[in-house]
Amino acid sequence: LAEGGIQFGSAVVDADIDRPANATHVIAGVRPEDIVVNPADGRGLSVTVDLVEELGADGYLYGHTDIDGKRTDIVA
Repeated sequence: LAEGGIQFGSAVVDADIDRPANATHVIAGVRPEDIVVNPADGRGLSVTVDLVEELGADGYLYGHTDIDGKRTDIVA
């Protein structure tokens, strides 16, 4: 959690949430269609892509990132 929202890497996304006292982390779901790969402004969450799975009209990107020293898997 960050002032004004939820921090994803170097970007803070506005979030209208009630922040419990002393809370520093939350679990957040993000719609895959709202993920932008390589934004022009360079802000965001750096993810290492492990696999791209093409399924006809759909595709899945599997990757991981490091958050607070812990590997975190990402699927979009």
